[in-house]
Amino acid sequence: MKQAFPVKIKNGSVSVTIYFSPVITDEKQYDSFVVTYHSEGKPIRLRCSDYKKAREEANAIAAKLSNGEMLALKLSGADRLLYVTALDNLKPTGAALDMATKEYAGAVKILKGASLMDAARFFMLHSGGNVQKATVGEVVEQLIKNLTRANRSEYYLRDMRQRLNDFASAFPKMIGNITTEEIDEWLEGIKVASRTRNHYRNSIVSLFRFAKKRGFLVKSVPTAADGSTLSNVVCADIQIMTVDDMATVLHQAPSWMAPSLAIKAFSGVRTEELMRMEWKNVNFKTGYITLESAITKTASRRQVPLFDNLRAWLLPHQGKSGRICDRWTRPQALYQAWDRLASKQEIHVGANKLRHSYISYRIAETNDVPKVAYESGNSPRVIQTDYLQLVTAEDAKQWFEIMPVAKNSTQKRRRKACLARLHDA
Repeated sequence: MKQAFPVKIKNGSVSVTIYFSPVITDEKQYDSFVVTYHSEGKPIRLRCSDYKKAREEANAIAAKLSNGEMLALKLSGADRLLYVTALDNLKPTGAALDMATKEYAGAVKILKGASLMDAARFFMLHSGGNVQKATVGEVVEQLIKNLTRANRSEYYLRDMRQRLNDFASAFPKMIGNITTEEIDEWLEGIKVASRTRNHYRNSIVSLFRFAKKRGFLVKSVPTAADGSTLSNVVCADIQIMTVDDMATVLHQAPSWMAPSLAIKAFSGVRTEELMRMEWKNVNFKTGYITLESAITKTASRRQVPLFDNLRAWLLPHQGKSGRICDRWTRPQALYQAWDRLASKQEIHVGANKLRHSYISYRIAETNDVPKVAYESGNSPRVIQTDYLQLVTAEDAKQWFEIMPVAKNSTQKRRRKACLARLHDA
């Protein structure tokens, strides 16, 4: 059946017309079809050599006009220009004109007259649009490397590794995607004492601030860790050794254990610090124990007085070299050895009781909290809240007079020689 022309192609209210318009050349006639429509008020004509192609063009044009450009055909003058320009501006975004105008109106209302462009720039600056991406584990690795290069003590590095690796295992995702609520929930879930939970939080705060400094978090706003909650720490009664109990434990100690016990009781060093100490750190001439930065928890060098009774306990070992606690490889093993010895006399030593004792007796002796804070490597505030038990000056005098006791003729000779060297020194 022969096709009748013109042919109307419709899509909605849009209509595109196809005309049969043959071309005659040298008295020969060639089939030709013209597709006509209007765009921006102007007539458009497209010529095609066959009807199938003409129909495909007409259908495509009708669909395009039906999707928006037909409205432009009904507008005139400046309105048509504004509409077409708006469509062109939105093409890269893929947004529809009606939704774009709705969102724009809503944003202007929220901004109360402020520039939408300024608001967008502010958002990009403060929302993390320019931050680098990194997982928690990657930032932890960088922080530990940075702390190692800064020569932080192994004691500090060990604690940071443990706490932050625990945190990284719990959050194997981008650090910028972690919320304050998630951090609080995780901290509440770890089975530790409140004080230890705060130590974990402090490590996480350090991690997030490092991430901000390195560009993994937005620099102009507080981190999620900064907003996390500190646990309420209820200070338990500080437990210390009595003079009689300390004397009993020391006098029962074998010669290879007595030095570590005496140093812990009469210098207040941390067990982790004692594990790293060598005999060269005990200076009998100057009368001080010198703790280098590589030994201390805070990576700060400090000196502790070598009291007469401590000197007496250590003099039999003068001239030795190497680690003082070379029998043990872990702090836990060391204080567990002390506790096993003490338990035979129904006395409990534990991990911190000796340090608590030194600080309490030393403050009673000197009445000088800052001085004792320096000797023990803590702040005065921490000393007063975490370590201090009130004792009398007389108790303190007796504590620092606990001396070795000779039990047989051989020990008596050694004690006499020891006291002679002490007097000469």
